[in-house]
Amino acid sequence: MSTRAARDSGTSNLVATLLLVAIVMVLALLVLPLLQLPVLAWSDPGPPAVFRIVGVSHSDRPEGAAPNYDSRIVLVHAGDTPFENDLLAAEIYVGGRLQNCRIITLNGHLFITTVHLGVQTLSGMGCQTNLWRPGEKIALDLSDGTIHPGDRVRVDIIYTPDNAVISRDSCIA
Repeated sequence: MSTRAARDSGTSNLVATLLLVAIVMVLALLVLPLLQLPVLAWSDPGPPAVFRIVGVSHSDRPEGAAPNYDSRIVLVHAGDTPFENDLLAAEIYVGGRLQNCRIITLNGHLFITTVHLGVQTLSGMGCQTNLWRPGEKIALDLSDGTIHPGDRVRVDIIYTPDNAVISRDSCIA
């Protein structure tokens, strides 16, 4: 075939390539919204769970009796450094909502003189002296009815000199 015949045939590699790329792009734009691709998001993992929830109780009544939703949370110091418990406070969240619990110190002796809003008592080895040592527990006895079975409970421990959340843990009650 002569050069003149090839020019007159109406074929063009460049136009065909551009047309093919455009068609593929349009098809990709139509198909991509139909796919359920995982969303990659950079989220802040938050503070570590130095003080872990090891128990949530709902009732202090005998088995078979109607529950009174006693609402107790037991925390254990899972770290390796003792903390001055009078410099620690706690915030309780149930179902993602901050509860009206006033826990401005985790020192049991100092807690006695505070206003007991939403929490009745603190108990356990972690609140009996001025230090909460690794492995020791603290039980928070909240007002009855605060926590129900199936609630997501979160406890934030706050270092009060700078109001920083130093530990966060959550569980399903």
